[in-house]
Amino acid sequence: MDIISTRLMIAAILYGVACALPFGAGTVAVLATPGLAQMASALLPYIAAESLVIGAALAWHVAPSLQSKGEKRRQ
Repeated sequence: MDIISTRLMIAAILYGVACALPFGAGTVAVLATPGLAQMASALLPYIAAESLVIGAALAWHVAPSLQSKGEKRRQ
């Protein structure tokens, strides 16, 4: 039995990219909206924090699709 599952290892590798997607989308949404662009300095820390949580969930969800067929059968 492995100490760290394959799914967790794949999710850890994907985590950086998975965090960048919601952060980029949130940043563009805030800066493209005139009313929100004025409050960008207050909103961007919240977007960064939320992208960490959303990125973890996204990486965990995508990881099984990147496992090999043999690894999927063993689980």
